[in-house]
Amino acid sequence: MKRLCKIIALSMALFVGCAFTVPAATGTLESHAASKVKISKKKATIVKGKTLQLKMKGTKKKVKWTSSKKKVATVNKKGKVTAKKAGKTVITAKIGNKKYKCKITVKNPTVNLNKTKVTAKTGASIKLKATTNGKSKRIKWKSSNSKIASVTSKGIVYANRVGTATITATANGVSARCKVTVTAAVDPVGSRTNPANPRNGVTVQDTFGTMYFKLTSVLRGENAINKLNAMGEWGEYDQEEYNEHPGTTLTLFIYDVKAVSGYNTYPLSGSDIIHPMNLYNGSCNATINAIDAKYLNNGYESKDRALLELYGGASSDMYMALYVPNNITSFSNVIYDNNFNPYWVKYSF
Repeated sequence: MKRLCKIIALSMALFVGCAFTVPAATGTLESHAASKVKISKKKATIVKGKTLQLKMKGTKKKVKWTSSKKKVATVNKKGKVTAKKAGKTVITAKIGNKKYKCKITVKNPTVNLNKTKVTAKTGASIKLKATTNGKSKRIKWKSSNSKIASVTSKGIVYANRVGTATITATANGVSARCKVTVTAAVDPVGSRTNPANPRNGVTVQDTFGTMYFKLTSVLRGENAINKLNAMGEWGEYDQEEYNEHPGTTLTLFIYDVKAVSGYNTYPLSGSDIIHPMNLYNGSCNATINAIDAKYLNNGYESKDRALLELYGGASSDMYMALYVPNNITSFSNVIYDNNFNPYWVKYSF
């Protein structure tokens, strides 16, 4: 009986000891679980108009979300933060009596251009590229002076005339600017303001083929007469004709000419290169009607400007003699290419 009582007493003691140890073990588990609860971000930067999703990790308990400055950023019941205006706020997630915080900085959106300053020749185009980190990706383009530089909805700038204009790219209420300076384009050789020099050689493609000519020599007065005399193209009649042109100087132009290609059906004529009845002043802006031509009559007549004819691949010398008024020191003529564009050539002597 005494033995049985001891066994019962020992059992009771063990039961009581276990009962006291259970709460201590339960409290340790709960503290460990609580230490794993945390907010997904403790600090973040958001651009105005954009959102950020915050989450609580390590718990499935109900979370109450609040913002310390709703004018800067708001937060909904699911932890979605919306940036309202530039500034700072604190987003708080409350679970029971425990609070978890995230510091939020809201910045204004930006617009960046790939160029902030550019120079272009008239007639050129430039592609500007704008990027924005704002909510809307739509870029609005504007020029301060479209007559100087215009811009399309895709950021392509056209240099229209000499001057300076500012191109502005705007998105999400902010802008970026590019200064465009338009300078005069270099006129191509053969233009009205930059006529070609025939002494350098000229190649032009017209309707019937490609021609080449080069002015190799210009002889005036006695030098021209001596050359024509050696060619058998000067005599008493020619001298009498010269006397009938007072105030002028006989001028002889000598060329190398070639019908480079084409001219199979219609030959290249010297009149395709220059015609005395279609001359302009040296500035290419006014016609000249006071220049008469002297034609060759003997063995060189086939090389006279008026009679020269060359088919594809053929080449020859060419001569043109003019009675040029003494007050004229240069003149120009125009050749129309295969696209009917004027190609100007200037003669100085």
